[in-house]
Amino acid sequence: MSGNPVRTVLPLLPTVIIKTHFGMVWLIRMVSLAFIAILVLTGGKYRDTQKFLSLLLLVTAVIAFTHSATGHAADSSDFSVAELMDLFHLAGSMVWAGGLFVLSLIVLPDMVTGNRAARPLAVAAARFSRIAGIAVGVIAVTSLYNAWIYVGSLEALFGSPYGKTIIAKIILFILLLVLAVFNRYISVPYLQEWAGQASVSGFFRRLIVSFTPFAVHTPVGEVIALRLLRSVKIEAFLMLGLLLCVAMLRHEVPARHHAHLEHAQAAGGHTTHGHEGHEHQFAVGLETAVRLETNPAESLPGSRSR
Repeated sequence: MSGNPVRTVLPLLPTVIIKTHFGMVWLIRMVSLAFIAILVLTGGKYRDTQKFLSLLLLVTAVIAFTHSATGHAADSSDFSVAELMDLFHLAGSMVWAGGLFVLSLIVLPDMVTGNRAARPLAVAAARFSRIAGIAVGVIAVTSLYNAWIYVGSLEALFGSPYGKTIIAKIILFILLLVLAVFNRYISVPYLQEWAGQASVSGFFRRLIVSFTPFAVHTPVGEVIALRLLRSVKIEAFLMLGLLLCVAMLRHEVPARHHAHLEHAQAAGGHTTHGHEGHEHQFAVGLETAVRLETNPAESLPGSRSR
Protein backbone atom coordinates (compact mmCIF):
# COMPACT_ATOMS: atom_id res chain seq x y z
CA MET A 1 0.00 0.00 0.00
CA SER A 2 2.88 2.38 0.71
CA GLY A 3 4.48 1.74 -2.68
CA ASN A 4 7.85 0.97 -1.11
CA PRO A 5 9.91 -2.19 -1.76
CA VAL A 6 9.16 -5.16 0.48
CA ARG A 7 12.58 -4.95 2.19
CA THR A 8 11.76 -1.47 3.52
CA VAL A 9 8.28 -2.46 4.68
CA LEU A 10 9.12 -5.65 6.60
CA PRO A 11 10.96 -3.84 9.45
CA LEU A 12 7.80 -1.79 10.06
CA LEU A 13 5.42 -4.75 10.39
CA PRO A 14 6.00 -5.27 14.15
CA THR A 15 5.12 -1.62 14.76
CA VAL A 16 2.01 -1.81 12.59
CA ILE A 17 0.83 -5.03 14.23
CA ILE A 18 1.52 -4.02 17.84
CA LYS A 19 0.91 -0.26 17.78
CA THR A 20 -2.20 0.04 15.59
CA HIS A 21 -5.86 -0.88 16.01
CA PHE A 22 -5.82 -2.85 12.75
CA GLY A 23 -2.76 -4.81 13.87
CA MET A 24 -4.28 -5.80 17.20
CA VAL A 25 -7.52 -6.93 15.55
CA TRP A 26 -5.48 -8.83 12.96
CA LEU A 27 -3.61 -10.60 15.78
CA ILE A 28 -6.91 -11.61 17.41
CA ARG A 29 -8.06 -13.03 14.07
CA MET A 30 -4.86 -15.04 13.59
CA VAL A 31 -4.97 -16.41 17.14
CA SER A 32 -8.63 -17.39 16.69
CA LEU A 33 -7.88 -19.18 13.41
CA ALA A 34 -4.98 -21.04 15.04
CA PHE A 35 -7.25 -21.97 17.97
CA ILE A 36 -9.85 -23.42 15.59
CA ALA A 37 -7.17 -25.45 13.79
CA ILE A 38 -5.95 -26.85 17.13
CA LEU A 39 -9.49 -27.70 18.21
CA VAL A 40 -10.26 -29.52 14.97
CA LEU A 41 -6.97 -31.47 15.04
CA THR A 42 -7.19 -32.47 18.69
CA GLY A 43 -10.96 -32.69 19.16
CA GLY A 44 -11.12 -36.42 18.58
CA LYS A 45 -14.25 -38.01 19.96
CA TYR A 46 -15.62 -34.65 21.13
CA ARG A 47 -15.99 -33.21 17.63
CA ASP A 48 -19.67 -34.09 17.32
CA THR A 49 -20.70 -32.96 20.79
CA GLN A 50 -22.85 -29.88 21.25
CA LYS A 51 -20.32 -28.15 23.53
CA PHE A 52 -17.50 -28.61 21.04
CA LEU A 53 -19.57 -27.31 18.13
CA SER A 54 -20.81 -24.37 20.22
CA LEU A 55 -17.19 -23.47 21.03
CA LEU A 56 -16.30 -23.56 17.33
CA LEU A 57 -19.29 -21.33 16.57
CA LEU A 58 -18.23 -18.85 19.26
CA VAL A 59 -14.67 -18.61 17.92
CA THR A 60 -16.01 -18.24 14.38
CA ALA A 61 -18.17 -15.33 15.58
CA VAL A 62 -15.05 -13.70 17.01
CA ILE A 63 -13.35 -14.03 13.61
CA ALA A 64 -16.37 -12.48 11.91
CA PHE A 65 -16.25 -9.60 14.40
CA THR A 66 -12.59 -8.93 13.54
CA HIS A 67 -13.65 -8.37 9.93
CA SER A 68 -16.25 -5.85 11.05
CA ALA A 69 -13.69 -4.18 13.32
CA THR A 70 -11.30 -3.57 10.39
CA GLY A 71 -13.81 -2.60 7.69
CA HIS A 72 -15.85 0.50 6.91
CA ALA A 73 -18.04 -0.12 9.97
CA ALA A 74 -15.03 0.44 12.26
CA ASP A 75 -15.04 4.15 11.30
CA SER A 76 -17.89 4.55 13.81
CA SER A 77 -15.69 3.16 16.65
CA ASP A 78 -15.68 -0.30 18.21
CA PHE A 79 -18.97 -1.88 19.27
CA SER A 80 -20.95 0.85 17.52
CA VAL A 81 -24.33 0.17 15.91
CA ALA A 82 -22.71 0.18 12.46
CA GLU A 83 -20.11 -2.38 13.54
CA LEU A 84 -22.69 -4.66 15.18
CA MET A 85 -24.97 -4.48 12.13
CA ASP A 86 -22.01 -5.39 9.95
CA LEU A 87 -21.28 -8.34 12.26
CA PHE A 88 -24.87 -9.61 12.02
CA HIS A 89 -24.70 -9.19 8.24
CA LEU A 90 -21.52 -11.28 8.08
CA ALA A 91 -22.97 -13.87 10.47
CA GLY A 92 -26.12 -14.26 8.37
CA SER A 93 -24.05 -14.59 5.21
CA MET A 94 -21.77 -17.11 6.92
CA VAL A 95 -24.69 -19.30 8.01
CA TRP A 96 -26.49 -19.16 4.66
CA ALA A 97 -23.42 -19.51 2.44
CA GLY A 98 -21.69 -22.11 4.61
CA GLY A 99 -24.83 -24.20 4.82
CA LEU A 100 -25.34 -24.03 1.06
CA PHE A 101 -21.80 -25.19 0.32
CA VAL A 102 -21.97 -28.09 2.78
CA LEU A 103 -25.44 -29.08 1.61
CA SER A 104 -24.60 -28.95 -2.11
CA LEU A 105 -21.14 -30.56 -1.94
CA ILE A 106 -21.47 -33.12 0.87
CA VAL A 107 -24.88 -33.74 2.42
CA LEU A 108 -27.27 -33.89 -0.54
CA PRO A 109 -24.94 -35.71 -2.99
CA ASP A 110 -24.32 -38.40 -0.37
CA MET A 111 -28.02 -38.78 0.40
CA VAL A 112 -29.35 -38.57 -3.16
CA THR A 113 -26.79 -40.72 -4.98
CA GLY A 114 -26.33 -43.07 -2.03
CA ASN A 115 -30.01 -44.09 -2.08
CA ARG A 116 -30.48 -43.01 1.52
CA ALA A 117 -33.91 -43.10 3.14
CA ALA A 118 -36.34 -40.34 2.28
CA ARG A 119 -36.90 -39.30 5.90
CA PRO A 120 -33.29 -38.16 6.69
CA LEU A 121 -33.20 -36.27 3.39
CA ALA A 122 -36.48 -34.49 4.15
CA VAL A 123 -35.38 -33.67 7.70
CA ALA A 124 -32.03 -32.23 6.52
CA ALA A 125 -33.65 -30.14 3.78
CA ALA A 126 -36.40 -28.80 6.06
CA ARG A 127 -33.96 -27.95 8.87
CA PHE A 128 -31.62 -26.05 6.55
CA SER A 129 -34.60 -24.26 4.99
CA ARG A 130 -35.65 -22.94 8.41
CA ILE A 131 -32.11 -21.85 9.34
CA ALA A 132 -31.56 -20.22 5.94
CA GLY A 133 -34.87 -18.36 6.28
CA ILE A 134 -33.71 -16.77 9.54
CA ALA A 135 -30.32 -15.91 8.00
CA VAL A 136 -31.96 -14.30 4.97
CA GLY A 137 -34.13 -12.17 7.24
CA VAL A 138 -31.05 -10.96 9.15
CA ILE A 139 -29.22 -10.23 5.88
CA ALA A 140 -32.18 -8.27 4.48
CA VAL A 141 -32.53 -6.04 7.57
CA THR A 142 -28.80 -5.36 7.91
CA SER A 143 -28.50 -4.73 4.15
CA LEU A 144 -31.09 -1.96 4.38
CA TYR A 145 -29.19 -0.38 7.25
CA ASN A 146 -25.85 -0.63 5.41
CA ALA A 147 -27.38 0.87 2.27
CA TRP A 148 -28.66 3.81 4.31
CA ILE A 149 -25.26 4.34 5.97
CA TYR A 150 -22.90 3.75 3.03
CA VAL A 151 -25.01 4.76 0.00
CA GLY A 152 -27.61 7.26 1.12
CA SER A 153 -29.11 8.19 -2.27
CA LEU A 154 -30.01 6.81 -5.69
CA GLU A 155 -27.49 9.18 -7.26
CA ALA A 156 -24.69 7.63 -5.20
CA LEU A 157 -26.01 4.13 -5.93
CA PHE A 158 -25.91 4.49 -9.72
CA GLY A 159 -22.96 6.88 -9.93
CA SER A 160 -20.18 5.11 -8.02
CA PRO A 161 -18.27 1.79 -8.29
CA TYR A 162 -19.47 0.92 -4.78
CA GLY A 163 -23.09 1.45 -5.80
CA LYS A 164 -22.75 -0.58 -9.00
CA THR A 165 -21.28 -3.45 -7.02
CA ILE A 166 -24.28 -3.24 -4.67
CA ILE A 167 -26.61 -3.42 -7.69
CA ALA A 168 -24.87 -6.61 -8.84
CA LYS A 169 -25.15 -7.97 -5.30
CA ILE A 170 -28.88 -7.16 -5.17
CA ILE A 171 -29.50 -8.97 -8.47
CA LEU A 172 -27.66 -12.08 -7.22
CA PHE A 173 -29.52 -11.88 -3.90
CA ILE A 174 -32.90 -11.77 -5.65
CA LEU A 175 -32.00 -14.79 -7.81
CA LEU A 176 -30.90 -16.68 -4.71
CA LEU A 177 -34.07 -15.68 -2.92
CA VAL A 178 -36.26 -16.95 -5.78
CA LEU A 179 -34.54 -20.34 -5.72
CA ALA A 180 -34.70 -20.49 -1.92
CA VAL A 181 -38.42 -19.70 -1.88
CA PHE A 182 -39.10 -22.35 -4.53
CA ASN A 183 -37.19 -24.98 -2.53
CA ARG A 184 -38.86 -24.02 0.75
CA TYR A 185 -42.45 -24.03 -0.52
CA ILE A 186 -42.27 -26.55 -3.37
CA SER A 187 -39.36 -29.02 -3.15
CA VAL A 188 -39.16 -29.41 0.64
CA PRO A 189 -42.93 -30.04 1.14
CA TYR A 190 -42.85 -32.67 -1.63
CA LEU A 191 -39.86 -34.32 0.07
CA GLN A 192 -41.76 -34.34 3.37
CA GLU A 193 -44.81 -35.89 1.72
CA TRP A 194 -42.57 -38.51 0.12
CA ALA A 195 -41.12 -39.29 3.57
CA GLY A 196 -44.60 -39.48 5.13
CA GLN A 197 -44.19 -36.29 7.16
CA ALA A 198 -46.47 -33.30 7.59
CA SER A 199 -45.51 -30.76 4.93
CA VAL A 200 -45.45 -26.98 4.94
CA SER A 201 -48.81 -25.49 4.08
CA GLY A 202 -50.55 -22.14 4.24
CA PHE A 203 -51.06 -18.94 2.31
CA PHE A 204 -47.47 -18.54 1.08
CA ARG A 205 -47.29 -22.04 -0.35
CA ARG A 206 -50.59 -21.61 -2.17
CA LEU A 207 -49.31 -18.30 -3.53
CA ILE A 208 -46.02 -19.83 -4.75
CA VAL A 209 -47.84 -22.79 -6.31
CA SER A 210 -50.13 -20.41 -8.18
CA PHE A 211 -47.06 -18.87 -9.85
CA THR A 212 -45.43 -22.25 -10.59
CA PRO A 213 -48.11 -24.37 -12.29
CA PHE A 214 -45.45 -26.77 -13.59
CA ALA A 215 -44.79 -27.83 -9.98
CA VAL A 216 -48.40 -28.59 -9.03
CA HIS A 217 -48.25 -32.25 -10.02
CA THR A 218 -46.24 -34.15 -7.44
CA PRO A 219 -43.30 -35.97 -9.07
CA VAL A 220 -41.77 -39.18 -7.74
CA GLY A 221 -39.43 -38.92 -4.78
CA GLU A 222 -36.16 -39.47 -6.65
CA VAL A 223 -37.02 -36.71 -9.11
CA ILE A 224 -37.75 -34.32 -6.23
CA ALA A 225 -34.42 -35.13 -4.60
CA LEU A 226 -32.45 -34.63 -7.83
CA ARG A 227 -34.27 -31.36 -8.54
CA LEU A 228 -33.46 -30.09 -5.04
CA LEU A 229 -29.80 -31.07 -5.49
CA ARG A 230 -29.54 -29.19 -8.81
CA SER A 231 -31.27 -26.15 -7.35
CA VAL A 232 -28.99 -26.04 -4.29
CA LYS A 233 -25.90 -26.36 -6.51
CA ILE A 234 -27.09 -23.38 -8.57
CA GLU A 235 -27.65 -21.46 -5.33
CA ALA A 236 -24.10 -22.28 -4.20
CA PHE A 237 -22.70 -21.04 -7.55
CA LEU A 238 -24.66 -17.78 -7.28
CA MET A 239 -23.50 -17.44 -3.68
CA LEU A 240 -19.88 -17.43 -4.88
CA GLY A 241 -20.68 -14.38 -7.01
CA LEU A 242 -22.45 -12.68 -4.12
CA LEU A 243 -19.48 -13.29 -1.79
CA LEU A 244 -17.18 -11.83 -4.45
CA CYS A 245 -19.31 -8.67 -4.40
CA VAL A 246 -19.06 -8.58 -0.60
CA ALA A 247 -15.26 -8.80 -0.79
CA MET A 248 -15.14 -5.98 -3.35
CA LEU A 249 -17.38 -3.75 -1.23
CA ARG A 250 -15.05 -4.08 1.74
CA HIS A 251 -12.24 -2.50 -0.30
CA GLU A 252 -14.21 0.13 -2.24
CA VAL A 253 -14.85 3.71 -1.15
CA PRO A 254 -18.47 3.83 0.13
CA ALA A 255 -20.84 5.46 -2.35
CA ARG A 256 -21.77 8.25 0.09
CA HIS A 257 -18.09 9.27 0.47
CA HIS A 258 -17.49 8.95 -3.26
CA ALA A 259 -20.36 11.35 -3.93
CA HIS A 260 -18.97 13.88 -1.44
CA LEU A 261 -15.56 13.73 -3.13
CA GLU A 262 -17.09 14.33 -6.56
CA HIS A 263 -19.08 17.31 -5.25
CA ALA A 264 -15.95 18.83 -3.70
CA GLN A 265 -13.99 18.38 -6.94
CA ALA A 266 -16.83 19.93 -8.93
CA ALA A 267 -16.63 22.94 -6.64
CA GLY A 268 -13.01 23.55 -7.63
CA GLY A 269 -11.08 20.96 -5.66
CA HIS A 270 -8.36 18.72 -7.00
CA THR A 271 -6.22 15.91 -5.69
CA THR A 272 -2.49 15.55 -6.18
CA HIS A 273 -0.28 12.61 -5.37
CA GLY A 274 3.40 13.14 -4.69
CA HIS A 275 5.70 10.22 -5.39
CA GLU A 276 8.60 10.96 -3.08
CA GLY A 277 7.53 10.56 0.52
CA HIS A 278 4.01 9.53 -0.66
CA GLU A 279 2.42 12.93 -0.34
CA HIS A 280 -1.36 13.21 -0.79
CA GLN A 281 -2.86 16.69 -1.06
CA PHE A 282 -6.47 17.80 -1.53
CA ALA A 283 -7.00 21.43 -2.37
CA VAL A 284 -10.01 23.69 -2.79
CA GLY A 285 -9.30 26.61 -5.11
CA LEU A 286 -5.81 27.92 -4.31
CA GLU A 287 -5.87 27.09 -0.61
CA THR A 288 -4.78 23.68 0.65
CA ALA A 289 -7.47 22.02 2.75
CA VAL A 290 -5.81 18.72 3.67
CA ARG A 291 -2.20 17.63 3.29
CA LEU A 292 -0.98 14.19 4.32
CA GLU A 293 2.55 12.94 3.89
CA THR A 294 3.82 9.52 4.94
CA ASN A 295 7.31 8.18 4.68
CA PRO A 296 7.37 4.57 5.93
CA ALA A 297 11.10 4.26 5.27
CA GLU A 298 11.77 6.88 7.95
CA SER A 299 9.13 5.75 10.46
CA LEU A 300 10.43 4.24 13.67
CA PRO A 301 8.62 2.59 16.61
CA GLY A 302 7.27 5.29 18.87
CA SER A 303 8.15 8.14 16.48
CA ARG A 304 5.76 10.67 14.99
CA SER A 305 5.08 10.31 11.28
CA ARG A 306 5.26 13.51 9.27
